Amino acid sequence: MRSVFVIRLILVLTTFAGMTAGLTAQDDPPDSESVLGFPLLSTTSESPPCVETATTDRGSSPPRRISLSEVFPMFTGDASLEGVEPISDELQSYGTQIFVDYDAFRGIADGGWENNGIRTGFNFATRLGQFSELTGIGLQVGASVGVYDWGGTDYRLQNQNLPETQGFFTYGLYRKPTEGSHITGGLVQDWSYNRTYGVFGQSPTLSQLRGQLGYAVSASNEFGVWGTAHVLSSTLNVPTFGPTKWQSVNQLSAYWHHKWHAGGPDTWISVGQPSYDRLAGGGSLGDYLVTATAACPLSDVVSVFSSVTYLHQSGAPGGESSNDEAWNFTVGISIYPGRNARSNTVAGQRWMPLLPVANNGSFLVDTNKGY
Repeated sequence: MRSVFVIRLILVLTTFAGMTAGLTAQDDPPDSESVLGFPLLSTTSESPPCVETATTDRGSSPPRRISLSEVFPMFTGDASLEGVEPISDELQSYGTQIFVDYDAFRGIADGGWENNGIRTGFNFATRLGQFSELTGIGLQVGASVGVYDWGGTDYRLQNQNLPETQGFFTYGLYRKPTEGSHITGGLVQDWSYNRTYGVFGQSPTLSQLRGQLGYAVSASNEFGVWGTAHVLSSTLNVPTFGPTKWQSVNQLSAYWHHKWHAGGPDTWISVGQPSYDRLAGGGSLGDYLVTATAACPLSDVVSVFSSVTYLHQSGAPGGESSNDEAWNFTVGISIYPGRNARSNTVAGQRWMPLLPVANNGSFLVDTNKGY
């Protein structure tokens, strides 16, 4: 299972490398050619600017070495963002994102099995009149529905012939950097509605709070924290096993958000720790949590995105503790009806949602029973 997860991670990183190269190639002359987004040498007599040094004579000096700051530019930025203030773009008074993605996840309630399916939904944000004018705070609302394991399963206690259906609903308030403050903040409530969930094939309804607080230190970089806290758990009577409880996992993570160039891709990387106690008792749940997310606009209307979350169990490898390992992998495409897929700085579009609709990476679930 872990090898499949690693392969998926490598594939998505390779895909984004190609897309980033494709964005760079947009600056090439119209008659230049490319394959899978990677620019080829121009067929014209005049060399494109991006390959000017590469087409000089063989006696020229070799390209300089790649520095660590170019791979992880935590305290640097692209030349297109030098001297630019991290102020959110205010093009429209509301914004909508419509998305569809391939989604795979393995939760603690899945007993070591994974789920694969298709998810679709929307995320909407709007200003709140004079209140937003005074505070910079907006409202965001979003929802998604996913269908997994379309061919059924052979491991669930019941409903083996049914797919797993899952819905998320997210709503709350947020703010993005403005002329007066570079603070980013948001607080939303997430709801999770499930049918044929986990190894028991049950239908729990769960809720959590999710918050984010950060500061844009430049037009390229933002640092902060985000976390979750459970609100509503669900206890259902499972035949043979008796009362079984499901509850979201509390966690706190530090994140780094980077804008690669004006109007270009954004990436988020976070590292944190989940709550110590397991619902089943007998020790801790996990020792660390890692999340990596990327959003890459292809035009003003279309963007592609991917997200990977991994919760490492605190117990020794193998045995029952291996069931505490959880992960989520998502790759998809977004449509922006308002033609606001791009943003100029790390501050983003002011009246687009700050927090994404919850998924199985941001809404991890623990349970007190399994098999």
